[in-house]
Amino acid sequence: MQIDSGSILHEIKHAFPNSGYVRLKSILAPDGPLPISRSGFWAGVRDGKYPRPRKLSSRVTVWKATDILALLERIESGHALRAGDYL
Repeated sequence: MQIDSGSILHEIKHAFPNSGYVRLKSILAPDGPLPISRSGFWAGVRDGKYPRPRKLSSRVTVWKATDILALLERIESGHALRAGDYL
């Protein structure tokens, strides 16, 4: 059985918000589209591979939904993620 990656991205984009802010739980699996650990994602943020978050308060960290969607499109299109892409 072959999986159509284009339809997977379409489903993710349909379920993921197009605007506003999202919390980390909405980004990482199992609730979100990225199958990566919290520590792996934060390491990627630190290295500039993933978008930087915004702090709404001392205990609330969010990402722009458009930044995460752009990241998903980059991954889906096969562009290699390199340290410094988001610095």
